[in-house]
Amino acid sequence: DSIEKYRSSVHVEIDQATWRSLEVSQTIRAGHQQGSLFGVINRCVTPMGARQLGSWLAAPLREKEKIRKRQDAVAEFVENKPLQTDVRDQLKTVFDLQRLIARVSSGRSSPRELLNIARTLAALPLLKARLTARRSELLQQLEADLDLCAELRSELERALVDPCPAQTREGGFIRDGFDDRLDELRKLARGGKQWIANYQQTV
Repeated sequence: DSIEKYRSSVHVEIDQATWRSLEVSQTIRAGHQQGSLFGVINRCVTPMGARQLGSWLAAPLREKEKIRKRQDAVAEFVENKPLQTDVRDQLKTVFDLQRLIARVSSGRSSPRELLNIARTLAALPLLKARLTARRSELLQQLEADLDLCAELRSELERALVDPCPAQTREGGFIRDGFDDRLDELRKLARGGKQWIANYQQTV
């Protein structure tokens, strides 16, 4: 009987003019983040959290059930201050995993960045424990989906010295005993240096 607009998206569609008027991510006058909605409410302790919050503000949910689940999770943190503090403190120990994985995918990661991945993975068991036996469905799902990547963490910790150099060209970032061939080459290199040192003393 009538024509209705069909939307397949689960998010509210906001046109650019309305977006700017609402000052969601930046102010109209100066174009600064400070003073915008995001700037006012952002208290995230990780870059990943800040990006997630920004994406939520950019694409508000339309489905009532998903909104309710998110509100229940927020309410549990608000009502349980020790839980909120513990999770925030644990998140402060992690690095920007999204950026680190992107660096690895592009083949541009440094030894120190690989070690930071291992350090982040080492923080996950305690974070997962903090999310165990929660009341809200969303937190339960987050706990279930949190993969500890134990094998990857073990391999990185076994391979890399701590601390690691910032650049690959500095060398010396692989632990002794990790690779037999590398250990053999290192012995040859040390022997060569010693031979050169002895030779220099005789001439």
